[in-house]
Amino acid sequence: MKILITGAGGKLGSYLTQNLKGEVIGLTRQQLDIIDKQMVKTAVEFHQPDLIINCAVLDHEESIKDPVRAYEVNVEGLRNLLGSGPKVLHISSSVVYDPRDTYGLTKIVAENIVDLKKHLILRLPPFRYNKKKFVSDILIEKIPAIIEQIAGHTGLFCTWDLKRGWVKTKLINLLKRIWFRLERPSLKRE
Repeated sequence: MKILITGAGGKLGSYLTQNLKGEVIGLTRQQLDIIDKQMVKTAVEFHQPDLIINCAVLDHEESIKDPVRAYEVNVEGLRNLLGSGPKVLHISSSVVYDPRDTYGLTKIVAENIVDLKKHLILRLPPFRYNKKKFVSDILIEKIPAIIEQIAGHTGLFCTWDLKRGWVKTKLINLLKRIWFRLERPSLKRE
């Protein structure tokens, strides 16, 4: 599989460029500005990837300083990738659960667009550059294997859901209990 990684100058993008299997092309912000639709089209036509992994993002601090640029990169740049042809795996963040600023809001909008277009989202806990042993820093070594497992699918995948089967088991058990009650109304709790 031929993979094009955007944002290859960042922590995750550079790690994936070096550690994913197959033919991997990592492009930094300077090599591919995803808000430039023509530049995206040219890169896709030249490299002809089977999958684009979008690690390009205007991070939290940059988004606060320049909300317009945050929208351009985190939303419009993503739209350019989605419209370029190949399947897109969009790297998202758990900040969507509690958006407090422009960064969180752009991540929610981006996820909704990816979902509507039937592509792929991998939601990770945030990375911290100044602290060791943060969740994503520990997970980073597992992410290539996770990507290989989910690359053929569409939808949303959260790393903690993939790592812990008990989340899935709890949800299935809850749904079974609800279904059981719907099927047998005479067994309702009093």
